[in-house]
Amino acid sequence: IKAAVGSPIKFIKIKNNLKKWAKFKLDVASVEMDAIRKKEASKEDPKGIDKEKLETAVKAKKDAIHGKMDDINDRLNDLAVNDSLKAVVRLGKHKASLEANTKVLKIAESEENDALKLKLEDQIESDKEAITNAEDQLKTYAKKAKTEPEAKTEPNTKAEPNTKAEPN
Repeated sequence: IKAAVGSPIKFIKIKNNLKKWAKFKLDVASVEMDAIRKKEASKEDPKGIDKEKLETAVKAKKDAIHGKMDDINDRLNDLAVNDSLKAVVRLGKHKASLEANTKVLKIAESEENDALKLKLEDQIESDKEAITNAEDQLKTYAKKAKTEPEAKTEPNTKAEPNTKAEPN
């Protein structure tokens, strides 16, 4: 809340960039799931899919997406100039990760994906904990924001400049 009130333009820009971040997280997850499905399909197909070509294509897709994510991450770091905005960025990243992992978990369905399911469930739990911590930090910043304006007004009244002209 303090982040939105303190610098609303940066807050809106962060929110918009976090939406893009979430989309790219989902894209990475879908590329991974697509690769797993193609590997499973290649086992059933006698011709099969060339595994090297598949791995190369998956790596190229992931690299392209990670390049875009790095650009957004740099932009988010530039926009997050104070603690409350940094907390908003952390919270948004964890929520995007949680959303992506949850969707991948719903898609994962075969026995071979059990290891992936366990890994994703662990990531989901850690993301939930991180979200809780980030939300607590934001509440702390909101409490500080309520007390800071009162503290700032008192020193300003005491430190008024002396505008009286001195006799020569």
